[in-house]
Amino acid sequence: QDAQTVTIFKEGLAAFSVADSSGQIWGFVDKSGKIKINPQFLSTGKFNNGKCAVENKEGKWGYIDIEGKNVINYQFDYAKEFINGKAIVKSGEKTGLIDENGKYLINPQFSDMANDNDMFLIEQDGKWGWCDKDG
Repeated sequence: QDAQTVTIFKEGLAAFSVADSSGQIWGFVDKSGKIKINPQFLSTGKFNNGKCAVENKEGKWGYIDIEGKNVINYQFDYAKEFINGKAIVKSGEKTGLIDENGKYLINPQFSDMANDNDMFLIEQDGKWGWCDKDG
């Protein structure tokens, strides 16, 4: 009831934000409205493949599971949702690709990346192209 903002449900959970002394923090509720993961994140993505990208109060991104347990440490400057067991992450000014254990499949080397089915749209040196999961 005190939510300032809410998102759509993904995998049975929806993110919601509340005000705190530092501004706005995010947590998750189930479809009955019960809080499943207490508000504690500066920002969140959406759940996909049982994981969700979240930003901690230090401004680093990692991943939690549907219980709120940290499953990939906070280490990224930005993180996107998992699709088919892979997620695009940003470290410094470069993007790369990780697996579900947080291990790099493609080290951060591209200016930008986007998921394009079984390929990845990449930008490097102002030019665009595609690469596979191995870079």
